[in-house]
Amino acid sequence: MPPIRPCLPLALPSECPVQPDQQPDAATLAAVTVGPPRTYEALVATLIARQDRLSRRNIEVARFFLNHPEEVAISTISRLAEAAQVTPAAITRFAQELEFAGFPDLQRVFRERLPGPRPSHAEQIADLGRAPEGIEDRDLDDPARVFGVFVRAAMT
Repeated sequence: MPPIRPCLPLALPSECPVQPDQQPDAATLAAVTVGPPRTYEALVATLIARQDRLSRRNIEVARFFLNHPEEVAISTISRLAEAAQVTPAAITRFAQELEFAGFPDLQRVFRERLPGPRPSHAEQIADLGRAPEGIEDRDLDDPARVFGVFVRAAMT
């Protein structure tokens, strides 16, 4: 299994590519309070602070999650469990150990660190019925026009 990122002391030093300046700073470590962590940095600090009390299975889940934060942000609990070679219940227990109500609340921490704007679910649903900006219904028969609109949208 790849080393965790950033490295918890549970990993062998030779497995840890993270430099000391990438470890949580004192302010982040001080932010570890009662309740679930609200940011990715606070989550890492919480895992470091609690590592001696985590079960072996929770350490496995933590390593996988910290090594694959983008996957955690966008995947279902079933897919993550399969990839991490644990059960979905183990992921739920891991989230609860960190004082989250369940996996969706933990996943929200990982989603917050993804780049770009994050429209609400309601906005995403509303956007499904709208044509992309700069394209009319009559343009849908012209693949080059549709492609051009997508290229312009990706560049802005």
